[in-house]
Amino acid sequence: MKTRLNKAIVELKELINNAKNATLFLHLESLTATKSTNYSLWKATSHFNQPKRTRPPLRLADAKWARTAQQRVDAFANHLAEVFKPNDGTGYEDPNIEGVLNQGHPNQKLVLKISRLTARASQALQG
Repeated sequence: MKTRLNKAIVELKELINNAKNATLFLHLESLTATKSTNYSLWKATSHFNQPKRTRPPLRLADAKWARTAQQRVDAFANHLAEVFKPNDGTGYEDPNIEGVLNQGHPNQKLVLKISRLTARASQALQG
């Protein structure tokens, strides 16, 4: 019984493919590759040589494969949540950092002179 069913399924698939190919062949025969028809033959056949894009499989946490679109979305969301965790802030902190940051710029006088020069230069350019 099962063998006959499988044989009928294979035969049905062949008939469907033959019907699709015949329809496509008739459609392509009616097209032309001239400028007057806007190269309709090229447009209809350009996708034949393109490689099919496949989605890489995703493995779930329980070592099964994600099969449905929702399973893929959930697996990817879980992966991103696992990878991009906020920093817990318990890293090494140097006690001298605060002291250095609170000190003034070592060349504070130079910075002040440069800012005055740029102010004068911009006034001279405007006036």
